[in-house]
Order: sequence, then structure tokens, then C-alpha cells
Amino acid sequence: MELGLGLVKEDIALDKKVGYETTQLLLEGDMIVPDIKPDMNVILQMDAHVSIDSNEISAERMNFTGKLDIQVLYLAKGSEKPIHSISAGHVIEDFINMEGLTKDMSVELKGTLANIDYKMLNDRKISYKAVVDVCASAIARDRHEAVIHIDNIPETQLKKSILKLNKTLEQKEDRFIIKDELTIPSSKPNISEILQCAVHIANKEVKPSQDKVLVNGDLVISTLYKGDTDESFVEFMEHELPFNGAIAVDGATDEMFSDVTLHVNDRYVQVRPDADGEDRILELEISVGAKIKVSYEEEIEIPLPDDSGTVYDADGNVSETRNELLHGVRSRPVHSGGV
Repeated sequence: MELGLGLVKEDIALDKKVGYETTQLLLEGDMIVPDIKPDMNVILQMDAHVSIDSNEISAERMNFTGKLDIQVLYLAKGSEKPIHSISAGHVIEDFINMEGLTKDMSVELKGTLANIDYKMLNDRKISYKAVVDVCASAIARDRHEAVIHIDNIPETQLKKSILKLNKTLEQKEDRFIIKDELTIPSSKPNISEILQCAVHIANKEVKPSQDKVLVNGDLVISTLYKGDTDESFVEFMEHELPFNGAIAVDGATDEMFSDVTLHVNDRYVQVRPDADGEDRILELEISVGAKIKVSYEEEIEIPLPDDSGTVYDADGNVSETRNELLHGVRSRPVHSGGV
């Protein structure tokens, strides 16, 4: 669009960090041994995992929910199978205040376990105290008008700077479900009880494609279980489960850049009999969360009417917000013609 001053403008959208806040939560509770399990003698291990599931944004406030999953291995009293496990889930509901936060902003939340302490109150009850750190950041899409040309200066006298802008196409959270069955190695006994099943993601690869982002990698599944024979004490096995999938991102192409963070949200594991009726199959359903950002590079030219590197704003005045305008931008001065 041409203006009376001979300035030609272009609207530029830039990501602007609004704020970063942290909070620390103290979660306390008790775990009770189910009636079908024997009494505890000694706690061998307590393991915990934090997940933040959802958030709701209002004016300068971010409400969030999540869960602390706890699993305990213990040595039982006078049992033929001395190692047993119990588990519990502690619901998280809290909020973080952030100045300047509005509903239309993009937010990212991350929860980590800072510490967990426990005490065996009696042979059927455990008390725990967990400290969870939650970090929140917010990004706003800031729009600026930049002068890309000045009509009343001859091209041969107009110096320009080529700016490479890294623009965000899409930033969102998604999740996908991986279902499969794993078979116990032939050298291992049948499953009597699953004590612990840990899952982590390895060999992640991401690639933007037409209107989607392709994701693949391996789920590494480590299982601790009790066998069904008298000779079996505790058995361990590990499987690698390849996965691949596609996350829809409208407008994406294979020339763009993608940044994807994957994390295990929930896992459901149950024992199933094989064709011979023996408990040798693990049936898995694993929920994987994905934080996705797709961006692309775009070049624009900003006029520099003199050798001082001056940039003009949309009203024809000397810009005092050049650093803000060019946040995250690389530039190199070029001439559009001889001087």
C-alpha cells in the first residue's frame, strides 16, 4: 500500500516473550497396601513421574492440571514371593499468575519432580511428601508495520538491508496413542506379577512435510516382573518398540523447520495369555505427548537512506524499536544499485 509520504509498508508478525514464571508445589498423601498384597517389611524403591495434562488461560492467570504417578517396590513379610509393588496417583490442580498474560497467547508448561520423601507408618501404610517444580512461559504474536520501500528516493541512492525473519507457522500441543503387544523371551518364565514398567523415548526423528510433521523413534520399555516358578525371584526384560506417525500442521512444507518435544504421558500395561494359555504377552497402550513448533525463513528488505544504518518506521520517523523489530533476525546490508 502506498502512502502520501512515499512510504510502502508491510505488516510483520514477530514472536515476543511475555513472561516466565515458576512455582513449587508440595504434594502430600498416603499409600495403602491393597488387601490382596502381603504386609510390607522394607521399602526397596519409590519412583515418581510428573505430567502436566492441560491448562486454561484467563487474564494474567494460568490454571493447570496434571498428575504425580508413584510406584513402590517393597520386600514383604514371610512371603514365598518376597518382592511386591503398589502404585498411586496424586492429582495436581493449581495456577500460576503472570503479568500481561491473555487468552490469545501461546503457553508452555513443564513439571519436574524436585524431591520425594517417604516414611513407612506401619506394615500397610506409607506416607509421602513430594516437591514438584512447574515452569510456565508465554509467547505473544506481536505485529509491527515496517517500511520496505521509499518511493521518493532514487533506487541508485537507496541502501537496503536484507532481513531474514524466522516466522512461526504453528505452535501447539498434541498427543498420539501407541498400542502393541510384546512377547516374553523364551528363556524367561511366565509372568506372575508386573512389578515395574518404565518407558522412555529414544532415537527421535522429526521431518516437516506437506501439511504435517512426520515423527518416528523408538519406545524403550524396561519391565521388572515376578515369574511363576519357584526358582524365579525377580525377572527383567527390555524391548524396543519402533513407532512412526504424522501430526497435522496446515501449511507446512518440507522446506520448513520443525522443533518437536516428545514425552510419555500415560502407560497402561496388562498381562495377556498367549495361544497356549500361558501369561507371556504384555499388552501396551502408551500415550505420547508432543509439543510442536513449525517455522520458516522469509526475507524482506528494509531501506537505509543513509550510511548511519537508520531505519524508518511507518510514519516516516527514525525508528527507535529496531532491536525489538529485528528480534531474532539476521541482517546484512546490500545496495539495490550503484552509489
